[in-house]
Amino acid sequence: LKYGNHTAVIMMTGFSDVQSAVKALHQGAFDYLEKPLTTDLLRFRINQALERRRLQKRQHQYVASIEKAVRERTNELQRAWRGTIFALARLAESRDDETGTHLIRLRNYTVAIAQSMRQMGLYPGILTPTFIDWLKDTAPLHDIGKVGIPDSILLKRGTLTPEEFDQMKAHTIIGARALEDVQRRVGEKMFLDIGIQVARSHHERMDGNGYPDALRGEEIPLAARIVSVADAYDALSQSRVYRPKAFSHEKAMKMIRDEAGDKFDPDVVTALERIQDEVREIAARLVDEP
Repeated sequence: LKYGNHTAVIMMTGFSDVQSAVKALHQGAFDYLEKPLTTDLLRFRINQALERRRLQKRQHQYVASIEKAVRERTNELQRAWRGTIFALARLAESRDDETGTHLIRLRNYTVAIAQSMRQMGLYPGILTPTFIDWLKDTAPLHDIGKVGIPDSILLKRGTLTPEEFDQMKAHTIIGARALEDVQRRVGEKMFLDIGIQVARSHHERMDGNGYPDALRGEEIPLAARIVSVADAYDALSQSRVYRPKAFSHEKAMKMIRDEAGDKFDPDVVTALERIQDEVREIAARLVDEP
């Protein structure tokens, strides 16, 4: 029966066999009347159909209101959850010589690079708007494991000894395990999966000489490859405890470009090169406070 979903169809026929009635009802008819019929019966059945339509409309409105309330509550919880995640990331950074502005810059660089890669047509099955949105909120978690590193190592101004560097490298595993524990408790799957990948693998290298797992090439999760370049640019273009003077944009870009293929994913580096004006604007707008 080619009628709208909200149209009540009442079939009238001169046939009195059960098969015809069943067929009509299976095809979507609301009711089935045999001729001859009285006006009172027809009016009664029409009123029944109208009452059902009224109840259906009320039910749809109720369901829609419930769905709206659930969406609003879910969005509220997501905002609170993401705010908490960022606060935890800032707490970890507060022990380092970093600032909260570093995390905001990193997040902006990460999103800009990911969007640039998407415009290049790279990884169309991965670099969806949803993935990029999740990456924006999980990128600041890259160094969350530093909460487990002693201040004597984290804040050391000189060169780390091999033993100290081994301890420093452990921040990748500490951070990933902490997020895995959160994931087990709250059941958040995809969002925290990306955070775990970033925390564990952002110090891996394309040539396999990174840590903690010596991953090579595309064995390294895409999210970590993107954050690695974003973090490197911010580290080079800002002053650090181990390097008081920042490099210029041009010098920082050259240093990253020179490491493409060995340390950094060449596609990610190319994506960064395509958005240099945007990168400069982010750096100028989000300057570290003295």
